[in-house]
Amino acid sequence: MHSKNAAMNVRAAWLWLSIITLPSAAKLFETSGPVLSINLKDPLKASESLLSSSPSSTPDEKGAVATLSWLNPAILWTVRSTRPPLPEMIPSLRSVSGAVGYRFDDIRDMPSYIDSEAYFLTRAGPLNIYPNYEVKSGRTNVDITLTDKRNRWYGSAKLSSKAKRVVESLRCSFVTPYSISAMASLTVEPSYNLDRNEPSVRFIANSASGLTQAVLCWDLKDPTLKLVHAMDKRNTLSPEISLPTGKITFNWDIELDSGSIRARVDPSSFIQVKWTDQTHSGKWVTDFSLPMEGSGRPVAAAADIRVRRQFVF
Repeated sequence: MHSKNAAMNVRAAWLWLSIITLPSAAKLFETSGPVLSINLKDPLKASESLLSSSPSSTPDEKGAVATLSWLNPAILWTVRSTRPPLPEMIPSLRSVSGAVGYRFDDIRDMPSYIDSEAYFLTRAGPLNIYPNYEVKSGRTNVDITLTDKRNRWYGSAKLSSKAKRVVESLRCSFVTPYSISAMASLTVEPSYNLDRNEPSVRFIANSASGLTQAVLCWDLKDPTLKLVHAMDKRNTLSPEISLPTGKITFNWDIELDSGSIRARVDPSSFIQVKWTDQTHSGKWVTDFSLPMEGSGRPVAAAADIRVRRQFVF
């Protein structure tokens, strides 16, 4: 029954995307993609895991599946409106968009997820509605966010077909200006997860110079304090400390002319580096992970390097 409903939802999504891309709607909608992303992982590990999970397959089938598992392809196709789609019927509706995504490691014979967005301009401010359908789990999510016209506050709710009370979580945020010379504003972001019965709140203090930000994330499990400082236009440092344990994690973000480098270091656990290189036809993404021993020494033999290539057609 679940597979039939999933197939019907997927077919309906494809029909909707086909209709809005007809010549009559060409001026109203534009498409982007398909965007193909492939990952270069360890081929031996990928082959072993895939071949052991499908012992009844023929050698040719096993080889093809192992190759695709090594590449782990993902495809994304999006469509969005170029102007208000229903100016007479719903004048507040300013734009709509949709996306269909496929991930080989998630589900192989059907799209993995279907995303959409509707943007309304109301009297209170912008209203965004994000419906999402996860094909494999049959889960439907809807994120709703209302933002003040002057960006002083926003409120959001996440609805889910798998949540205990339909409403999974609530979040809001409001900004209070300060005249103190060292601090320009304070943002308070309380949230509550109804499914897990977990409240939390974030306090964000922005300096008058705009270069430094202090973020206190308070929850019941692991409250943290993070200091974000922009050294210059390209380099940002943000050490983060766990208040219960005193564990410190260092983050370093570097903006390049054609991409970025993100480094995250936990002296007792790991070193992670993500390098993104943007090109005209897509981008290269390299992920490097190096575990650390308890003494703080790196374990070179356990290093993991993954390279992803994204193609835009």
